[in-house]
Amino acid sequence: MTSPSEEDVRSLVLGQIVYLTGKFYTGRSLFQKRVLEENIMPPIDFAHENVFVHLGPVMKEVGGVYQVVSLIFLGHSQPFWAEIAPLDDPSPKGRHGYPTGLVREEGALPRLMRRHPNLHGDLSARSGFNAVNRDPEYGARFLEEFQDRLYFGTDIVRPGQHTPLVDYLTGEIQPLNESERVFLQAIFL
Repeated sequence: MTSPSEEDVRSLVLGQIVYLTGKFYTGRSLFQKRVLEENIMPPIDFAHENVFVHLGPVMKEVGGVYQVVSLIFLGHSQPFWAEIAPLDDPSPKGRHGYPTGLVREEGALPRLMRRHPNLHGDLSARSGFNAVNRDPEYGARFLEEFQDRLYFGTDIVRPGQHTPLVDYLTGEIQPLNESERVFLQAIFL
């Protein structure tokens, strides 16, 4: 695919392999600084060129000191997702497991996500699926509340790979309400 259109991208289906060809531009920290602070736009037609931008935190000079003004923390893996509810075993060993049972009380994770809008979550590991599936009703509420800060992506893919989270999100495990259905459409369109 060379310079895919929005229609091309929207027609993609989960698991489809896509090969991009043609010219690609990449940008790193100075790209961000020049665009955001100096209003210098690169001579690229963003509507017709492939551009991948790798960005770190947005820094801004305030009173002679650089401060972080935008930084996303992306949590994943067992110690992160285990905290969706209070842990029965708060030891390091307990944090590296896959807790089970209903979420009767919220844990540190949802409280921290409410307090820190720059805390996001990567659902792609088994631990992410476990967190939202161990209590499907609570999991649906969690997905709905934090839908704009949850990600599913992986670089470990093989043909026929079973990913329970994909089954859950695409409806093989039935969505519980209308807003979850809208959330799932937004992810996979």
